Amino acid sequence: MQEFKRKTGANKGAPRTWLEGNILESKGWVTGTEFVASIHRGFVTYTRNGADVADLPFPPPILQKTRRVAGKPGRPVIDTNGEHLRKIAGFTPGNVLTVLVDGDCIAVFDPKVVESLYTLWPNLAAD
Repeated sequence: MQEFKRKTGANKGAPRTWLEGNILESKGWVTGTEFVASIHRGFVTYTRNGADVADLPFPPPILQKTRRVAGKPGRPVIDTNGEHLRKIAGFTPGNVLTVLVDGDCIAVFDPKVVESLYTLWPNLAAD
């Protein structure tokens, strides 16, 4: 498991999360990879390779959508934006987010909104 910090951006005033490059590529999230984006109360998850967020110890998602990693070879990108990030996940432009990458699952949360996903995903702390 790897942990990163990223700042929430904005697109037309709505929150935007942007993950790119080595954060993704080092764990095999390359351009064209199909994944499911799930927006939960307080956080966002991305799962791939048949990993089902329902199998993870998270509260059920409010919104889900199948997507593909964008970008070009050597620079994969996951770009998520819209008011649903504010209304459901509680993200606002300028907030610093924690990004946890663990194989087939990526979790993004604002520590001011969710104390820690380690309480929901305890095996991360052991990695």
